[in-house]
Amino acid sequence: MEKKITLKQIAMVGVMAAAVYVASAFLQIPIPTAIDNTRLHMGNVMCLLSGLHHARAVHLCF
Repeated sequence: MEKKITLKQIAMVGVMAAAVYVASAFLQIPIPTAIDNTRLHMGNVMCLLSGLHHARAVHLCF
């Protein structure tokens, strides 16, 4: 059985990709270290949430 991709799913992938970009680019906290500066950003959190949302939308888990 072949699963069809709907327009709503394509739009949600685009929205989640934009949310990951915004969270990675703008929501970050610089952390000074002994060697160099590093950043803590919310992009990883948005990747996790978008993956869980997409998996739930296509009934892969939960």
